[in-house]
Amino acid sequence: MFKKTIFLSFFFLSFFSFSQENEFNSVLNNISSEIKTVQNSKSSFSQTITSEQLGVILFHSTETTSKGKTKKNTYQLNFSDIDINTIRPITNKDIIMVQMIVKNNQKMIKKTEDDTKISFENKIFILADNIDNARILTDLLKQISPISNKITENRLSLSGYEDRLEWLEKNI
Repeated sequence: MFKKTIFLSFFFLSFFSFSQENEFNSVLNNISSEIKTVQNSKSSFSQTITSEQLGVILFHSTETTSKGKTKKNTYQLNFSDIDINTIRPITNKDIIMVQMIVKNNQKMIKKTEDDTKISFENKIFILADNIDNARILTDLLKQISPISNKITENRLSLSGYEDRLEWLEKNI
């Protein structure tokens, strides 16, 4: 009876994990299809988004100025760190963007500039082609954040002192 209970628990846990993975990847693909190359009067911004691991994404933005200079930024973040209430479209001069800020303004977004300089940020901006594109991106980003929260909770489901000690011994 005990083995059957363990098997059923494992089965349901793996089923929910698989379901969350499919849901995350589906919404991420929708976000990826909505991210476009954006131009303003001085530069062109090429953007892509990929999943590094379940719940964690890499956002690449390459700015090419009208004079031909390029600047590449790569952001690594977990959507569970983002405050869902801060995901909103904003405008800055002639650019429309979707803003995302980390909970409690913590610097948890890893930013790599031109594959050399590494820093940590508390916010990230995804540029939008127009206001309708910004609204669609906002809705999709608000959808993926709770999914990422569930994934993170399941990944670190430690129930007691022994579990935490075992996790520390494995990972440190």
